[in-house]
Amino acid sequence: MAGSDEFYHICTNGLSRNLMFRCREDFVSGMNSIPVCSASTGIKIYAFCLMDNHVHFIARGTEAGCIDFIRLYKRLRSSWIGSRYNERLPLKDADISLKHIDSAEYLLTAIAYVLRNPVAAGLPVVPGGYRWCSASLYFHAKPFSLPGSRKVSEMNVSERRLLLKSRVPFPDTYIIESDGMIFPGCYTEYEAVEKMFASPKRMLYYLSKNDDISVALESGIVAKARYRDSEIANSLDWLCREKFHCRKFSALPIERQYLMAKELRRRYGCPASQISRVTGLDPDLLREMLG
Repeated sequence: MAGSDEFYHICTNGLSRNLMFRCREDFVSGMNSIPVCSASTGIKIYAFCLMDNHVHFIARGTEAGCIDFIRLYKRLRSSWIGSRYNERLPLKDADISLKHIDSAEYLLTAIAYVLRNPVAAGLPVVPGGYRWCSASLYFHAKPFSLPGSRKVSEMNVSERRLLLKSRVPFPDTYIIESDGMIFPGCYTEYEAVEKMFASPKRMLYYLSKNDDISVALESGIVAKARYRDSEIANSLDWLCREKFHCRKFSALPIERQYLMAKELRRRYGCPASQISRVTGLDPDLLREMLG
C-alpha cells in the first residue's frame, strides 16, 4: 500500500557520461547525505551502496517518502557536484527508480544484490572491504573500533554545520569519523538486517548467489518512480538538445515530437495521458503508438 511503511529498493541508473563520485571527498559527502535525506523524509535505511555512477538503497517507509528520499539525495549530489566542479545539471541523466519488495525472500536477495555491487563491478574488494556501502556493519564485532572519531555532542553548532554541510540536527550520539564522515552504523538498521539473515553463514550464502534473480534485479525489475508533470516538462528542452540538437521541443518537426514522446516513456515510464498533457500531442495517437 502506497500510504503504509514497506520495504523498497531505491536506486538511480548508471550514468554513462557523468559521475556522482569522483574522489574520496565526494564519497564522504555522499555518505553524509544519506542520514540528511533519511531524517528529512522519515524513511529508514537497511542497506546501501554508493558506486561512482549510481547508488542503491534498501529502505523502509511510504512509497511517497522513498521517492522524496531519492529525489532529495539526487538534488544534494547535484548541488555538491555543481559547486565543486562548476557543472550545470551534472546528474540530469540519473533516472531514479523504485521497486516495492513484497516478500522476505526477495528482501534478502535484494539486500545481497545491493551489497554485492562493488564485486559485480569488478572492483578488487569483498563487499565488507568497500567503505562506501553498509556491508561492513553486519555481523561485525561490537563495539566498532573507530580511531580518531568523536561524537556530535563534542562539537559546537558552527563546527557541525561546517563539517557536515547540513543544518539537520543529528543526534548527539552520532559518531563522526576522523575524516568527517558520519559513521554509517548511526543511521543504518544493521541489527534488524542481522535478524533477517539470522547468521553470518546465511548472509554469505545470499552474497555468493549469482542467479537469474540477480540478473532480473539488475536489468529491469526496478520500476520507474512517478514524476510530476512539471518535472517532465522541465526535462523536455534538454532532452531536445541531447537527442536532436534543438533548443525547444516546440521547434521540433511533428515526427520528432513523437519520437520525443517515446523517449519520455523510455526514460521516465510516463503514461500516454501524462505525455499528452506535457507535450500537447494527440492522446489517442500516443496511446496507439506507445501501447
